[in-house]
Amino acid sequence: METSGHRWRRHPVTKEQLCEACRTYHDKNRGQLPDERLLKQRERRAAEAGKQRRCLECGADSPGNGKRPDWRRHPVTGEEWLCRKCCDRIDRQLRKQRAQQAQQGQEPPSEAQQQPQPQQQQQAQQAQQAQQAQQTQQPAERPGLGAPSRNRKRARNQQQAADSEQAARPVKQGRQQQPLQLLPPSPNHLQQQQQQQQQQQAPAAAEWQGLVVLLQQAAAGVPAAAAMGLSPELVQAFSALPPPDVAQVGHLRSLLQRCEYLELVQAIEAALAQQPPHQQPPPPPQQQSDSDLPPTELVQSGVGAERGSQQVPEVTSGLRATAAAAQQAQQTQQQQQQAQHHPQQHEETMVIDLLDSDDEAADSGPAGPPAPHLAQAPAAAAAAAAAAAAAVQEHPAEAAAPPLAEEQDLFELLHQATGVEEAAAAGLTPELAAAFVMLPSLDERREAYLRRLLLLGCYSAAVTAMRAALRLVGFSLQKAS
Repeated sequence: METSGHRWRRHPVTKEQLCEACRTYHDKNRGQLPDERLLKQRERRAAEAGKQRRCLECGADSPGNGKRPDWRRHPVTGEEWLCRKCCDRIDRQLRKQRAQQAQQGQEPPSEAQQQPQPQQQQQAQQAQQAQQAQQTQQPAERPGLGAPSRNRKRARNQQQAADSEQAARPVKQGRQQQPLQLLPPSPNHLQQQQQQQQQQQAPAAAEWQGLVVLLQQAAAGVPAAAAMGLSPELVQAFSALPPPDVAQVGHLRSLLQRCEYLELVQAIEAALAQQPPHQQPPPPPQQQSDSDLPPTELVQSGVGAERGSQQVPEVTSGLRATAAAAQQAQQTQQQQQQAQHHPQQHEETMVIDLLDSDDEAADSGPAGPPAPHLAQAPAAAAAAAAAAAAAVQEHPAEAAAPPLAEEQDLFELLHQATGVEEAAAAGLTPELAAAFVMLPSLDERREAYLRRLLLLGCYSAAVTAMRAALRLVGFSLQKAS
């Protein structure tokens, strides 16, 4: 059969020439070729289609030759039918026109382009005739009586809507700019806030009350604190102040725990001085007469020093001027109490460490109060003064001879201590004292330390220090004997 523009193809087996329709049929039907009936039907349909269809532009009865020889529609109007050549020509004209409009900035088309094609001109004429016929059939509408009223009502409604929108615009803008006003808090919310504040303030108030209680106990029961000026009246005046912050309370508590009473008193006095005059607590009440005060208060207030100076001369030394020595004496008492619980394990180690620390301090420079202040032992003097004042009331005749005096030499103190039962029980024998006396020399710090132990009655620690000193020089009691 004729290809009518189709491309010839060969049979894959016999290599005979086949039209494209037969080759497509062969591929779709597993290698079979169309029979004569199908071929005649295809030719008849092609002839009928060719007779019915013609090109709108050139009037051809066939679509033409090429890769796609089929009828096409108009690319703009969609009219039927166009051959391949006419359709391609119209496409090229449209592309050229679009390119020119893009280059000239959407300028109107040229006269040649403005001339409509015959088919388009015919369609435009038909549309114009149909519109004229419709206008002749439908008479012009005449405005009735209700038309002006409806127009006025519509215009009035539109004007009212515009006015209302313009009036509501500032209100809407003001609402957008103004922040939202919250409702007042409920009573439950206020109560919860108060409870939270109380819970936050509770620890600080508890620490403040605990510090006041500790200060009262120290002022009433610690002689060294009373000697530094920590009196119950001062504590009472300090407790009347508003509670300080947590950091200041912790600082005062640390000073109290380290037995730094002088710095503690200075901090309390500074806090009292910082308060305005109208907020300062009233001055403490006037003290009683000297005759009504007990002996311990006489010693702490300094009044009993004049009375005791005639009977106990060593108590008249200034107590406030030796604050550091009093603190060291209290620390020594604590060490003695610890040593009494574990005498065999800790005494020698403690004393040797103390002696080594004294040597390091002497090498590096003065790191503490000088030897005369260490020898005074004010805490022991305060305790001795209290005991002496009590003994004056009971036995006035026996109060003039204290067992150990500060003015005595170290060797005299050792000689007197050998006759004390507590010293003998601790191991301070005459042989040990004689061996210690035979040492070539003893520096001032060690001598002051040993003198302080003897004055405080720490005989066990004194014996340990003496034995450690003898061991350091390689001396033994056998050599002394």
